[in-house]
Amino acid sequence: MPSQSVLVHAPHGRDGALAAQVLGRAGIETIVCRDTEEMLARLGGEAGALLLTEEALLAPQILARLGAALSAQPTWSSLPLIVLHSERNGSGRAPGRPAYLLQRLGAYQGAVFLQRPLPVATIVSVVQASLVGRRRQYQVRGLLEELASLNASLEEQVEERTALALRRAEQLRELSGELLLVEEREQRRFAEVLHDDLQQLLMAALLNVQVLLMAKDAAKKDEHARSISEILDRSGKVTRTLTVELSAPVLYERGLAGALEWLAVEMSKQHGVEMTVHANAADDPSVADLRVFFFRATRELLLNAVKYGGGSAVIVTMSRDGSNALRVVVADGGPGFDPATLATREFGRGGFGLANIRHRAALLGGELHIDSVLGKSTRMTLLVPSRL
Repeated sequence: MPSQSVLVHAPHGRDGALAAQVLGRAGIETIVCRDTEEMLARLGGEAGALLLTEEALLAPQILARLGAALSAQPTWSSLPLIVLHSERNGSGRAPGRPAYLLQRLGAYQGAVFLQRPLPVATIVSVVQASLVGRRRQYQVRGLLEELASLNASLEEQVEERTALALRRAEQLRELSGELLLVEEREQRRFAEVLHDDLQQLLMAALLNVQVLLMAKDAAKKDEHARSISEILDRSGKVTRTLTVELSAPVLYERGLAGALEWLAVEMSKQHGVEMTVHANAADDPSVADLRVFFFRATRELLLNAVKYGGGSAVIVTMSRDGSNALRVVVADGGPGFDPATLATREFGRGGFGLANIRHRAALLGGELHIDSVLGKSTRMTLLVPSRL
């Protein structure tokens, strides 16, 4: 896998060094660019993401040169661009405003704008999510290279092998486009949550604080204090939800087995469905991307069990098979369904449903088995060969 270093360019003060320090503590490799020329030169490499402060975009011609560099990327590549900006008064044409920057960058779809100040955990989570998306892009590049190799050899194949290659090529085309679309939707959704939900809640809390400070009546003070408490509680829920979706901290703190137990407890509270997990920490994969894949896939399988299981108890089992492959089984005692209806039935959400789980498992050399009979229980088995 190519380098996943994050390029950091913050020309004023110690912002660049501080950002590198914060990301370094989270295990993320960074390269602090001393100036614009170094940043643009390194864009030609295989960086994982680019983290800028708005001040870095104020140098003459920088927006045009950066936009040209981003536009020159291969079709499979969309380098994540994270811009830290500050709120400004005025018409919206100030150089640091997201709308202005997007316009000058050609509405670059890989850009995420975060308003300062913001929690360290949010920056780390957004960068981690960007790196996950970047790894998907490199997977797509590998698929496209494989596709090109297949196409180059088609003329030399006999009719049977040519038909097989064409079927494989079509699958790769569909999967390549699907992975890029999923990544784009996820980045846009995360940006919208930060801007439309969390930022608005914090602004509402600030306004209530200002009113509270001016209020003289004790009853009014209590009323606004309660309102502030409710708003901050909602903000905390939004932040926790976003953090889990971006990069669940419990996955890195307790491993996959512990993360699945935590997930079952949280989903039981949220949906009122009894969930039990049987998992041994000794079976945890040591490869980070496998842990992330199994965690997110299991979450979607549990959501399907909640939605279609009729409120029945759900059992999650994680184990190793005879070949040391990792297996996660999600079973419920619900009404079941006819697997033949999967093509017309809506499963999952946010682009990470059963079809995507099956595709991504196939990329890892694994598979998703669905055993269900209408009127009986459902058992979904996710099996991926271990890379330890």
